[in-house]
Amino acid sequence: MHPFIRSTVWLVFFLTAGQALAQPAGLVAAWDLDEGKGAWITDASGNQNRGKLHDWQHVVGVSDGELPIEAGQLFHLTIGPSVAKVAGEKQDVFFFADLVGVTPIELTQVVENKKHGLKPGLRRGTMNTEKMQHYVIRKAPIAPELAGHWDDPIWADVPALNIDRFHEAGSDHRPVTRAKVVYDEEAVYVIFRVEDRYVRCVDTNRNGNMCQDSCVEFFVEPVAGRGYFNFEINCGGTILAHYNAQSGSIRYDPVELDERRLDRIKIFHSMPKVVDPEIADPVSWLLEFRLPYEVMEAYVGPISRKQGATWRANFYKCGDQTSQPHWAMWNEIPGELGFHKPEHFAPLRFE
Repeated sequence: MHPFIRSTVWLVFFLTAGQALAQPAGLVAAWDLDEGKGAWITDASGNQNRGKLHDWQHVVGVSDGELPIEAGQLFHLTIGPSVAKVAGEKQDVFFFADLVGVTPIELTQVVENKKHGLKPGLRRGTMNTEKMQHYVIRKAPIAPELAGHWDDPIWADVPALNIDRFHEAGSDHRPVTRAKVVYDEEAVYVIFRVEDRYVRCVDTNRNGNMCQDSCVEFFVEPVAGRGYFNFEINCGGTILAHYNAQSGSIRYDPVELDERRLDRIKIFHSMPKVVDPEIADPVSWLLEFRLPYEVMEAYVGPISRKQGATWRANFYKCGDQTSQPHWAMWNEIPGELGFHKPEHFAPLRFE
């Protein structure tokens, strides 16, 4: 027996449909293993500790080495200050986790799965946890002017988030990109400040290829389970706005927001509408926009913006067709390059 286990207490959670997650003292993370595919699992405890399962080994009694997770199955893995155990409602699946620090967590899975023809057996592996970003959206006393005043009284004391996780596929260019967010009863407001080089902006068509220019992006899921929006705005202030319902069979099937709704999104940009040729020298630019809730509610229904409400989102900076292409993220997306991965959106909480 692992020496750590001798002095611990097993925490056992048998969850049924609709049952609330227990929150024991000292809770580190709680994972609903219902993503349906992939190795990344998100934290339901509010502590933003996501996990990645890896190094699973085939053992006697198990037909393959893959984790049997399917969308809609009810699983919970809850890690407290010692050891935890989890049960699945539709399969008899148990995880035993030795928590020595937070990462990595040693896991043993005991499986009996009649649906997949699996006999009782073990799978062993480890899971690394990663701290997910989170951001608190403050309520604005008055609406921002949309004038790009990063340090004016409305924005001055608002914490900035850093878009500084760069994908390895990019060049060595590392623009310093920060963003702030506030809200009022009618809209959310986002301001970006970019310390950049190799700035290019040639697309002036709404819902065009904004990401090929020097561009900032806001992807957001305002209502859990109702799909997400991607707002991509180049430094010249031209916008792409899509809604993606993200059905179970189609990863990305966007619906373009029409001109009437795009007109409701007010944008300030400090750079000219067109920047061509590219500016290779250092340049600072700002972009600020107002996003009314009603623009999104047409697709997802009523959106909560009360104190304590939580959205999920990610922020990006890119420049696909600049001379120094780069792809930066607020909350990191590991693996293959791609921003349309809502499983890696992080919490935005309304203050």
